[in-house]
Amino acid sequence: MGRFQGLTVLVTGAAGGFGRKLAERFAAEGARLVLSDMDARRLEETAAGLEAEVATLAGDIADHGTVKVDVPWPYSWEQGAAYGAVGLGDGRALFSVGGWLEWLYVTDGTDAGTGMAGDFFNKTISGIFPLGDGRALVRIWPGGDAEADTELWVSDGNTSWRLTGIVGDGDPGELSIYGISALGDGRAVFLADGALWSTDGSVAGTRAVFAENPGAAPGQMPSAFARLGEGLAAFLAGDDTTGRELWVTDGTAAGTRLVRDINPGPDGSDIRHL
Repeated sequence: MGRFQGLTVLVTGAAGGFGRKLAERFAAEGARLVLSDMDARRLEETAAGLEAEVATLAGDIADHGTVKVDVPWPYSWEQGAAYGAVGLGDGRALFSVGGWLEWLYVTDGTDAGTGMAGDFFNKTISGIFPLGDGRALVRIWPGGDAEADTELWVSDGNTSWRLTGIVGDGDPGELSIYGISALGDGRAVFLADGALWSTDGSVAGTRAVFAENPGAAPGQMPSAFARLGEGLAAFLAGDDTTGRELWVTDGTAAGTRLVRDINPGPDGSDIRHL
C-alpha cells in the first residue's frame, strides 16, 4: 500500500514538466488524482499514462477574486520585499516591508486601506504576534547596534509604541525576548532572558510575573508556549522535584502552576509537540 492510498490529490500544471512528475509520483503511491492544466490535449495524455483513478480539469482554475494590492512607497529607492502578513482579528493584517531597512505596514485588502504603521530605521522586524483584538506585538532586533537590546513594540495598525521597562539579567545588548504567546484576551506572555513576563499591550501593564516573589518561579526555564485561549497558555518548565513537566499560566504569579507531574520524580516527562 502506498503512502497516499485512499487520498485525493490536486496537481496543477499537470500537463508536463514538474507537475506531470508530481502526478506520476502520487499515482505510484496510490493516490486518487485531480489533474489541472490550461493545455487540455497534453493534460489528457498525462492522465492516460497513469495507473490511477484520475479526473481532469482543463482550463484556468485561478481565483480571480484575488487581486494585487499596491503598497504605497514614499521613498525614491527601490522597494524591498513584503512578507510576514499576520491578521489582527478585525479584518486587517500587519506585514513588514524590508531590505536593508524595515517598515511595518497595515492593510484591509484594498489600496486605500494599505499604509505604513511603523518605521524601524536600521532595525529588523523579527516577528509579529497578534493579540486578537486589533493589536499585535512586534519584536524588533537592534540591527548593527551592539549596545541595544531586543525591543518589544505594540501596533494597532494606526500607531506603534514601544513597551519600555523590560529588563533582563545581562549587560546592555544582551536582552533576548522570545516565547511570545497570546492568551486570547488581549494579553500575552513572553520570556525576557528566561524570566516569564506578561503584557496587556501597555507600558504600565507589562511586568515580570514573579517580580514580587522570584522564588515561586519554575526552577527550569519555561519553553514551548501554546495558546489555550480563555486567557491561558500552556508551557514546559520544571524544578528539581518534578523535572520538566506541563505548566499553565494566566499571566499572573497566582495563576501559574504545574498542571500535573506526569512522570513522578525528578526526571520529568518527555513532552513533545506542544
